Amino acid sequence: MINPDIESWALARAHNIVLNEGLSLAKAAQDLDRKRSRSLVYELRKVITAAIVEAHSASFEPAASKMEAGLPEASAGCNACMTPTHW
Repeated sequence: MINPDIESWALARAHNIVLNEGLSLAKAAQDLDRKRSRSLVYELRKVITAAIVEAHSASFEPAASKMEAGLPEASAGCNACMTPTHW
């Protein structure tokens, strides 16, 4: 089961990504700007990757560091990759 704090953080992060990079990409696509669309697809990919890495690295940090970063404390296991524990 997903920790509700992690779920809330993930939803807020996804919402922020869609509002920023997603809407910019939609606008470029509407304008038929292929060069800008390609650039924004790369940027969107980069932001999503950074969010995944942030969530994954947060699963290894102490609770105090997570709270400072605005991330919820992880429950048992790694919430980023949904595995019970890391080997």
